[in-house]
Amino acid sequence: MSTRAPEGLQAHFRPSRIRKDDQLATGHGESHGPRGGGRDLGKGAPEFDEHEVNTFGMSIFLGSLAMIFGATLAAYGIFRWREGESWTAAEPFRNLLSIALATAALVACDLLVARARRRETAPADARRLTLASLLLALVYMVVQGWNWAALLGAAVPEGGQRISMEATLFLVLTFTHAVHVLGGVIANTVIVVRSRDGRAPRRVALELNYRYWRFLTIVWAVIAVVLIAT
Repeated sequence: MSTRAPEGLQAHFRPSRIRKDDQLATGHGESHGPRGGGRDLGKGAPEFDEHEVNTFGMSIFLGSLAMIFGATLAAYGIFRWREGESWTAAEPFRNLLSIALATAALVACDLLVARARRRETAPADARRLTLASLLLALVYMVVQGWNWAALLGAAVPEGGQRISMEATLFLVLTFTHAVHVLGGVIANTVIVVRSRDGRAPRRVALELNYRYWRFLTIVWAVIAVVLIAT
């Protein structure tokens, strides 16, 4: 009678297999790819958290935008102080109706995005809310286009008249903000398209979209208050 172990058991307990299993269990050694490169497989290696990484990246991005808007508002404040009593508000900011319409559209857009974020477990609701916020963002852009027409007329007058620094700064502030609103429109469109056919929007996408729109709403509130008050 043979005392030799079955072939399957021999293959399992070959020295190379034992060494490999021991390395994986203790975290020593490397996992080699096709070209011989590798990385440590220790149990202490941190796992990749997509949500945390993307949220951190968005925080850095919004911080840089805050510096841009802050610098522009600082320039506005310097020119306003230098002009003194000769300062006059640009025409669109004498029309509180246009400012109220733009503000209402942006605030409603922000609230819908926040609602979509809370409805991530209901894909159809999250998609409808994101689509509604997209339409309101377009309303905001139309109202701002109406404002820009008057701002351009004041900032670049015909007949060699003096360029209005007031209108120019107002135009820079509102146009810079609207460019980033356009970025939000694109983000909303991507979420709506990717969630068609009943697919659930990605949680991280809804979270980042919410943070972005909340930032834009706060920035616009600051801009509107400053421009109307001065």
